[in-house]
Amino acid sequence: MQKFSVNYLFFFCFFSFISVLHCLQVYFVDYGSLWIKSHFLLNALFQCFLESIVLATMAKILQKRAPRWVGFSFIGCVMVIFLLHCIEFFMVRLMDISIVYGLAMVFDESLGNFIEMLYASQIPLITWLWISMGSAAAVLGGIYLYFRSDLWSERRPLQFRKRYVVAFGATALLLMVNPKEGNQEFSQALPWKRTLFESALKAVKLEHSLKPAQNEEELLKRISRLSDCGKKNPDVFLFVIESLRADYITAQIAPNFDQFKQEFIAPELALASGNGTQLSWFSIFNSKYPFYFSQMNPKNWKSGSLGLQCLKALGYEVHVFSSSRLSYYQMDKRIFGENHQLANSFSLFTANEDIPAHESDRRCFAALEEKMEMGHGGRCFIVFLESTHFDYSFPEKGKFSPYYQSIPHAQLAFSMNGLEKVKNRYRNAIHYTDTLFGDFKKLLKNKGGWDEAVVIVTGDHGEEFYENGHLFHASNLSKEQIHVPLYFKFGKVKKGGYSLASHVDIFPSLLHYLLEDTTPFAGVFDGESLFSVNRWCYAITGRYNGCRDPYEFLIHDGDGSLLVRFNEKGKIFDANALEILKMDGKDICDFAPAIERLIERR
Repeated sequence: MQKFSVNYLFFFCFFSFISVLHCLQVYFVDYGSLWIKSHFLLNALFQCFLESIVLATMAKILQKRAPRWVGFSFIGCVMVIFLLHCIEFFMVRLMDISIVYGLAMVFDESLGNFIEMLYASQIPLITWLWISMGSAAAVLGGIYLYFRSDLWSERRPLQFRKRYVVAFGATALLLMVNPKEGNQEFSQALPWKRTLFESALKAVKLEHSLKPAQNEEELLKRISRLSDCGKKNPDVFLFVIESLRADYITAQIAPNFDQFKQEFIAPELALASGNGTQLSWFSIFNSKYPFYFSQMNPKNWKSGSLGLQCLKALGYEVHVFSSSRLSYYQMDKRIFGENHQLANSFSLFTANEDIPAHESDRRCFAALEEKMEMGHGGRCFIVFLESTHFDYSFPEKGKFSPYYQSIPHAQLAFSMNGLEKVKNRYRNAIHYTDTLFGDFKKLLKNKGGWDEAVVIVTGDHGEEFYENGHLFHASNLSKEQIHVPLYFKFGKVKKGGYSLASHVDIFPSLLHYLLEDTTPFAGVFDGESLFSVNRWCYAITGRYNGCRDPYEFLIHDGDGSLLVRFNEKGKIFDANALEILKMDGKDICDFAPAIERLIERR
């Protein structure tokens, strides 16, 4: 009888490496009892062991019974799996994205937007080339090591005993006992992203599916009626700032923004419409919930932003100043129309390897100041600022120190030592942006247009520094990632008491102030004016999902929140239930009005 001995030396190394990574991932989850963590650590070890045994057995069978090239190819695939485990560790740790989710997202992207995503990562393209070459070398090296170690394993075969099988079966039985506490973060840390015997989530059945986007032509007809409305026409300044987190706007870090917040309208809780740029920009300029991001794409929706369409109908000029990449997810076309017809001028100062983001922001303000000198009233200035996006850009000798010269992403995935140096980079970037805003205020006051002007300041999303187990943004809907500054100066309107607002409320509030009425644009937007009586008391935020509509979202009522996801992740408009992920101090009935509004028939 032919001897059958797997290459236990090679696959023991495989098992050791991936089990360490996944056990670390479980350990890094910053909540849960000792029982919870022990249960998921055992799950991680069991899944890594089972995966290693299956791959080792398949490798030996193919080596014995298939052509030689098949055996080589399979070990190459094993090495690819190993590299994917390594990559996934960083993806889950930093952004809470599994490798399967990430690959599905990439394959859904166009080539152009995939390149834009690489730029947005702040990793130079040459570095991506070196990573690719290193991965190829690792695969080839792994194939060589497998066949070298296989000779050694053949000469010293393992003896399998019945007690090993008994221990394996007992472990599987033990894993059937699942903890009752929420375990989404822990499940994401496992190799297979779920336990072997995972119970179903609680779900809320929907009477109807999510209502589809409104008809473009019908909305444009409603907007065209605004041209007959009497109106104020002060200059409007809208500043959209990257990764700007609300609790970092303090007198020490950002004195100009903080003073602006104290003097004018600043809702107690302001939420971004998404924890990724494209969702928030979409909702800001269309005043639509982020669910409609893909339905209102440039192929289907040629006219651009609904909010800007309204301003154009009122006779406004639109001038754009950006250091952000507006081609990201085709946001230039999504916001300003297929041929950028909504913008009277574009001043783009996109940051790159030669021009740091803080210099791009400075050029934006210089161009804005120059354009401001060319008239008065009836103009909307839109300014996109990039300094506060990671790696956080500012001139030399920042106010807050010590700080990293460049952020060590790999180091931070394993340790939070030095995290304060990352935060100081972020503080310095905010402080620099605040200085530019302060210079703008002085200029506008000296020019004599401050009193009448409308000035709106917001962040597209927040930024997390491991307060909830992740770094930067796009990973979860924690308050650090979605609680943003949202400050309004409407001429001489005094500061008022406003409890809750979100990105979708920006343009309804602006138009209400200009027209002194909401009737002319009724039915156009999902958001509501801050000045409306009996305002809707909910805000909705969607989780980053690449080019697709967000299937996970949060409903907030100012006091508590409900985190849910559609039961059809890829087709949210076909979903018939919401799976409950987390409820914060509330009952599901408290959020029923918000859910009903999302599915009510028009």
